[in-house]
Amino acid sequence: MKRFFTGIFAIFLLAGCRTAAINNAAPAAPQKTLKVGYYIGDGSSGNGVYWLARLLAYSPQIKMTLLDGRDIQNGALDQTDLLVIPGGDSWRQSDDIGKKGKEIIRNFVKNGGAYWGVCAGFHCALDKPDRLGLVPYKWIDGVRGSRAKLAIDINDAGAKILDIKGGRYFATYSHGPISREINEWEHGRVQTLAIYKSTVSEIGRKSNFMNSPALIYGNYGKGKVIATSFHPEVHRENDVISTGCIYAVTGVKPTPVYPVKNYRPVRVAYLTSYTAGKEPIVELLKLDQEKDLDVRFLSSNELSDGLLLNTDVVIIHDSNAKARKNTINQYRKDFENFLERNGRIIAGEKMREYLPSHKNVKIIPPGQSFTREALRKP
Repeated sequence: MKRFFTGIFAIFLLAGCRTAAINNAAPAAPQKTLKVGYYIGDGSSGNGVYWLARLLAYSPQIKMTLLDGRDIQNGALDQTDLLVIPGGDSWRQSDDIGKKGKEIIRNFVKNGGAYWGVCAGFHCALDKPDRLGLVPYKWIDGVRGSRAKLAIDINDAGAKILDIKGGRYFATYSHGPISREINEWEHGRVQTLAIYKSTVSEIGRKSNFMNSPALIYGNYGKGKVIATSFHPEVHRENDVISTGCIYAVTGVKPTPVYPVKNYRPVRVAYLTSYTAGKEPIVELLKLDQEKDLDVRFLSSNELSDGLLLNTDVVIIHDSNAKARKNTINQYRKDFENFLERNGRIIAGEKMREYLPSHKNVKIIPPGQSFTREALRKP
């Protein structure tokens, strides 16, 4: 019995010593909060813009600020560590950023800032007179493909720089630039970290996809640049590539924490066609943080694939309403059938004239919550 109590005492003593050791341990140094400027001005469009907004917004290591061309021209990068330019139309992005804005971005990176370009953002970084000229790569004119999931091989250097496992990944490609490296470069060292190992192109169009750069990385002055001509943000299994890209140019590894959803939430399809803009992104994040709403993105591709058959509510923000009417007109019959199946459409005031007249169409006045209406029982 004496041995028993001696053993119990020893256990408590050991536990106390362990607790003391834990309490006396030096606290871990807090990770730096990364200030990310996310360009969602004219030209930033498509589902990838919204997927990427989610990843940035839900990473506790990141403070995200939404930027357009005017913000960049007015000095917003002074309070930014990393500039992210997503997919869309690089010609429109370049025009919106403007000559002054492009010079500001170049100086931002040259003086130590970081840049990550995705698809169109890759195109913006290329060495062209009307682009940023951050990397010694030129676009191969006329070589592009349609939307597909392609094989991408990340080499040993890429694995080390991104701090991820190297080898074969499959990621969404959607009309991204195919480029080639050029020899003359005075601004810094750049290298290819991943190449395409499958290809897709329009019939009759020459394709130089195979072994062409898919992910590039390097220095521009004191700053760092990384760019993917594919979309790592579209599939959650490729978040490691997205967070690896951020880590490569900033030293901060984000860990996005996505909202948990309740059992059988309302299935919401959020129309994402055309330019994103600040308001639709803000509204998306409000909707997505609600546990009873499962928000997915709705573009022409998804309409063609019958996404409305698995949707309860369609939400259409009224930014750039005249452009959005093209999608509605093209798929009017699909929307009408959706309403007849008791689906609901919630839209901004400017969309009223473009939508079918139906009891299940709800127009939201300016300032009213899309979230509240989406949660309302039909």
